[in-house]
Amino acid sequence: MRHYLTISLFALFFFSCSNYIQENVESTIELSNPSTESILTNSPLITANLNGFNTFTEKMEACQVPNSILSQLPTKKLVELCARHPLAGICYAYDNPINGAKYLMNNFNVFQELKKRPDAARCLLNFYNSIDFSRALSKPYPITLKGEEGKEYRGLNINFIELIIASEEIPDIYNNDNINLLKQITKRVYEQKIAQPIFGKIGLSTPILISSKINLKVERLDSLTKYHLQELIKSGGFSREINLTSIPSKYVTTRNGKKVLVHLTPELSNYEIQELHNICMISYPNVIILSEASSTYNCHDYAWLIKEGITQPYWLNAVVPNNENNLSQIWAGKIFQITSDSAHAKKIVYYSSNSFNNRAITHSAIKSKVAGYYESKWGAWPLIRHLPNDVPPEYGTYKRFITTFYDGLLNCSAGSGIIRKNTTVTFGVDTSYGYPDDVAYSEFIISNAKDDEDEVELGHAVITQTSKNYMVAYFTRRGLYNIYCNLYESDGRLCASYDYQALVEDY
Repeated sequence: MRHYLTISLFALFFFSCSNYIQENVESTIELSNPSTESILTNSPLITANLNGFNTFTEKMEACQVPNSILSQLPTKKLVELCARHPLAGICYAYDNPINGAKYLMNNFNVFQELKKRPDAARCLLNFYNSIDFSRALSKPYPITLKGEEGKEYRGLNINFIELIIASEEIPDIYNNDNINLLKQITKRVYEQKIAQPIFGKIGLSTPILISSKINLKVERLDSLTKYHLQELIKSGGFSREINLTSIPSKYVTTRNGKKVLVHLTPELSNYEIQELHNICMISYPNVIILSEASSTYNCHDYAWLIKEGITQPYWLNAVVPNNENNLSQIWAGKIFQITSDSAHAKKIVYYSSNSFNNRAITHSAIKSKVAGYYESKWGAWPLIRHLPNDVPPEYGTYKRFITTFYDGLLNCSAGSGIIRKNTTVTFGVDTSYGYPDDVAYSEFIISNAKDDEDEVELGHAVITQTSKNYMVAYFTRRGLYNIYCNLYESDGRLCASYDYQALVEDY
């Protein structure tokens, strides 16, 4: 089912736009030299064929244009090659697609050459204005250019062009000569996209992101409107909605009692789901897809909320507005702690700087039951099983997290008083706080308190029932007894120990 972005601010975004959009932005563009065209013929930028390249890094390198011809290419051709990058969908393997786009731009020599060109902004505008979204169909290359029927593009590639515009890496796009035209083009793009069912969260978020940037630059806005637009831009347009009266976000309480801010985000279209599946398999053929792409939840939500029992899907960001900590609240209590124990680590958190801090956090993953592997949701990409180092490059290195060893008291159905002989009593673990999430089995032990090494004589204490977190027993002789419960994870690690001292009397 398709979900639409709320559009209560679009009257603001696009008011005062002329209905007329210049069809051909003036630009001095020369045709490519035929010899340079022949060199590009077998490039993955033209063929989209990356077979024979194993790693993502190798595939990125295969998409570079030989430096010997790069400077000879006209600016228009550079823009078209950016729109042909077969790995453009990597942008959406990041929680913030602008971060993914910047990785692609920084590591693609065609874009680096484009940045140098004085007519880069004009050529980008010309290309963006020439895209016809009104006839987009659910096929691999659904988008065409006006008057150029042979030139068709994937949706993710056009999104990359829009992310380039939104990134301001070509700053002249937003200067006084171009910004009004950009506003008109973006209005037309949004109106065409929202009328086509192939565009969901991905396709609609990019013109909204561009429009947010435009309005912050040219409109006089009240402080509340400005705040919400700024927050949308910080998220790359992906984990926020445009609705001044009701931001669809809420706080949820985690196992350690801390509250984290989450967002409710619309789903991708069926076309976008399939496109992200395809780009995942092209980029990382060795991973295993566990469930389809989705924009309703991300890696942090999967690792830290869904796998901890909060099954409603959310988009959970590491940092929330005003740069406050968010994700780290989850391990601020006694539940998880950083460890160097790779054998027993349950989760890993990736970060992109020299020090581990909230603003550097990029990704979260959980340990898979398949030895050596982890499982995680890559941005809006699918849920994936992968090796810990087989991830997008900008995720960085990682810290391991282990369930904190918990040492507590057992609850007793008799309360804290004396237990009567021959009375059935239940001893249970307090599961409301401090209970590990991967308990495979438990053991209950009863011993004499006067000599903890001695097991109770057969018949003095009888265990009638056990489960992972409770035991039912009765005592046939008065005395002081120690009751122990040890919890073990599936890999055999002792993760918790509870105890209780029971006084049993005849009366």
